[in-house]
Amino acid sequence: MHKYFLGWIILIAVSFIGTGTLMAVQGFQAQKDVKANVTAEKISLGVAEKADGTRDEAVAEFVPAVYQGKPLAEAKLPDALLWQREIIREHTLTSTKGLTFAEMPRTIPKLDEAGNQIIGEDGKPVMMLNAARDIWTQSTTLQSALLQGYMAWKLSELVMGLGAAFIFMGLAALMIGIPLTRKK
Repeated sequence: MHKYFLGWIILIAVSFIGTGTLMAVQGFQAQKDVKANVTAEKISLGVAEKADGTRDEAVAEFVPAVYQGKPLAEAKLPDALLWQREIIREHTLTSTKGLTFAEMPRTIPKLDEAGNQIIGEDGKPVMMLNAARDIWTQSTTLQSALLQGYMAWKLSELVMGLGAAFIFMGLAALMIGIPLTRKK
C-alpha cells in the first residue's frame, strides 16, 4: 500500500511541477513576444516639452519624465502601452473638439469656400460624411492594438504566477506525501 501511495504522490508532484514549469516558461515567452512586437513597431513615447516651446499636456499627464522620448519597448512595460494609448485618446479628443465617435453625427452639412452651408436643388442642406469620425476609427484601431498588448502582458503574468503556484503545490506534495509513506 505504501509503495503505491508513494508512486501516486510522486506522479502528482511531478505533474504539478512539470505543468507549472511549462506555464512559467510560456508566460515568459509571451512577454518576450509582446516586447518583440512592440519593438518592431518602432513606437516612441512623446515628450511634454516640444522644441518649438509648446507643451503636450497628454504626454505630461500620462508619461513619467524619465520615459519621455524613449522607444516604447525601452519604457516600463506594460504600463508604457497604456500611457501611449491614453496619449492617442487625448490627442484624438483634442482633434475632435472633445467629442467621441458616438457623439459625432455620421453626416454634416457641406460648406462652400466661404464657410456657408450648400443648399441642394431640393432646398435641403447638402450633407457629406463626417471626416472627423475617421480620426476616431484610426485612433480606436491604435488604442485597441496597444490595449491588446497590455492584456497579453498581464495574462502572461497571470500564467507565470499560476505556474509558480503549481510548482509550489508539487513540491508541497512531495514534502508532505513522502514522510507519510515511511513505515514507523
